[in-house]
Amino acid sequence: MKRCSQCGRTYPDDSLAFCLDDGSLLSAPYDPNATLRMSPPTNPKTTEVLPSRSMSERARPGNKSLVLYLAIGLGALIVGGVIVGLMKSGGEKPSELSANSNPAANSNAAAPATQTTISNAPRSAPTLAPLDISGNWRDQFGFVSHVTQTGDQFQITAIGRGCRGRFVTSGSGTIRGNTLELEYTSNYSKGHCGGTISPDGSQMTSDCLDTACGRFLTSSRRQ
Repeated sequence: MKRCSQCGRTYPDDSLAFCLDDGSLLSAPYDPNATLRMSPPTNPKTTEVLPSRSMSERARPGNKSLVLYLAIGLGALIVGGVIVGLMKSGGEKPSELSANSNPAANSNAAAPATQTTISNAPRSAPTLAPLDISGNWRDQFGFVSHVTQTGDQFQITAIGRGCRGRFVTSGSGTIRGNTLELEYTSNYSKGHCGGTISPDGSQMTSDCLDTACGRFLTSSRRQ
């Protein structure tokens, strides 16, 4: 069905193109029921457009706490990463870094250090073999002594003249290297002598202290 837009006359024949009354161009076929209009409801609900909330309104107390916790957690992660980096970079001392850069130093550092123990105990002097003084000896006064020796022990007998006349002396002593100690007894006194022996064992000198004659020095040569 077509309709005239000027007079409103309708034509059921869709083949017509112009209105028979006023010659106006007919409209395209249409459905007469499509022209019915629905009346709007008596109480239409209007759509309310809510104003957009600002950032300050969105940041409610609950949201502020969440943001604060997130900021604290992020800060802790950053600080932890900085500390770990410092520990890794500061783990080696300068001396260790220089040693690591030098393979020869590393090989030397790997060798175990030799520990030296220092003892404060006094060291004993080396023991010298005693010189042999066995035989006959003549002193500066012309008196002769006879010495027998076993190891570092010796015995002596002597006859002569001293501060109180003729004496007969016997004694024993010890030789340590080239030194000697002698304790003797005569027919009128006692005494002690300490002396030395020449390196070749041919001469002895002694410093003696006698109970009757006092202190005196002797020098004897091997016969």
